Formats: sequence, structure tokens, C-alpha cells
Amino acid sequence: MMDLCRSVSDYPEIPTQCEGRIAILTMSGAAGILSSDFIESLGLSVADLSSDTARALMQVFPDWMPVSNPVDLWPAIELNGRKKVYQTAFEAVCTDPNVDAELFHGFVGGIASEADITNLVEIARSGGKPLFGWVMGKRDEVHQFRLHNGELGVPVFPELYRFVECMAAVFKRGRYLQKRGAVNI
Repeated sequence: MMDLCRSVSDYPEIPTQCEGRIAILTMSGAAGILSSDFIESLGLSVADLSSDTARALMQVFPDWMPVSNPVDLWPAIELNGRKKVYQTAFEAVCTDPNVDAELFHGFVGGIASEADITNLVEIARSGGKPLFGWVMGKRDEVHQFRLHNGELGVPVFPELYRFVECMAAVFKRGRYLQKRGAVNI
């Protein structure tokens, strides 16, 4: 319940045009597929990425890899490095008119030492897209990552289903309030 309340308070107003179309940025194809299943089971949808977004992602993807949502970033990261790929991917989905929100999957600790996503949070904010995260990795690093991003107003969860559930609650709350005329968003 606390996670649901925190998520709704992080994103109290969802614009009326938002339908709950989600871009999934993942480093694991399997986790991306599970996220897709959870998203659809909770009344949201996996966004159809625009051709502009696909072109932007192809700039960092290997030639053999097609662009799709969920966006599996790992092959691109191996080719171009984490910083460039994350920057490109976040900018592309945040400007995509077919995307209402984004979720990212992250790993911290060990080889994934670049855990600060402050600049990516700013990209999401400037694009007006709610951002949610799921993180796994070493316990202490995961805890610090969650705290840091919580201070930035980005809910990050250690459980895949929970973060999709909280994302769905944000969109469902917005739809409910709009139907009731309780807010003018």
C-alpha cells in the first residue's frame, strides 16, 4: 500500500491524452516480456514505437537487431556503452507521441557501476513522461539506488510485478478522477 501511495503522490496528475501506453527499456529480454505481460494484464498497453523512435534507436543498435518494444538495450550497450545507449533510448521514447510513460529495468553493483540516472530522470521530466523503475543487483547498491531515485521523485521497485502494479494505479487514478470531473488536467 505504501508503494501505491508513493507512486500516486509522485505522479498526481496524468494528462488526459495519456492512455497508459508504456515503453519498456530493459537489459533483459525475458524481463521485458514479463513486464509486457504484467502491463497488459493490469489494463495498460505496450506502446507501438514511432518510426522516428525506431530510427533513433537504430543509431545505437547492432545492425542485426530489430527495434521493438520492449526495447532490449543490452546488445546496444555491448556495442556502444551504457551512457550513450541510455541517453539515446531515453530521448527517443520521451519524445515519442505514442508513449505515455516509460519504465526501465536496471542492474546495479558489480559490472553495472554506473548507477546514477539523474540526467535520464531529467530527460523523462522534460518529455512529460512518468518514469518508473525496477532494479536488481547487489543489496546495498539496490537500496542506495532506490533511495536516490526516490529523492528525485522516481519510484523504483525491487519486484517486477509491484512496479507495474504501481504504474497502473497512477494511470487508473488519473482516469477515475477525469471521469468524475474531480480534476482539470
